[in-house]
Amino acid sequence: MTNPETSETCLLCIPIRKGVLFLIFVGFILNTMSAVWAWTVAGSLLFERPVADNSNASIIAVYNSAILSVSIAAAVYSVCALFALWGGWAAYKRRASHFKVFTMIYAILTAITLILLIWNPAASSIVTSVLSIYWTYVYFTYWRIIKGKAKEAITTHPQEGTERGAEGGAAAEAPKETA
Repeated sequence: MTNPETSETCLLCIPIRKGVLFLIFVGFILNTMSAVWAWTVAGSLLFERPVADNSNASIIAVYNSAILSVSIAAAVYSVCALFALWGGWAAYKRRASHFKVFTMIYAILTAITLILLIWNPAASSIVTSVLSIYWTYVYFTYWRIIKGKAKEAITTHPQEGTERGAEGGAAAEAPKETA
């Protein structure tokens, strides 16, 4: 019987587990770099904002708007970096339930991106959206694999499914006293 983690591939040549871990790692690095850049820009805009007086109220309004926009982008990139870190942990530890939630949220974010693409069609956005659809498929495929492995592990080792001493656990292994 073949191992699904080695028979399924990402980009037709990389084993799916390595491909998923690599994709999540790249996503984490890109989101972290974007968050650091955005927080730096927000800080510099805050530092360069002119002192408030009546003559430059419109300039201050523009600065405040830019600071707010960049700060929101920085917060979103920071959350996405943490999200990728969590997805990487779930993939590395083969936590099917966590990775399922990660995959579903990623699919929802991809759908939102595609909807927003309707209002701002750009060639670069189309390419990244198509790649996001493929990555969603790769994540879903890997989730199916680790979900199957979790079921297989429970059926072959039922004592691992009970942690608190229920049937088949530690309580069942204790010696019984006979009178």
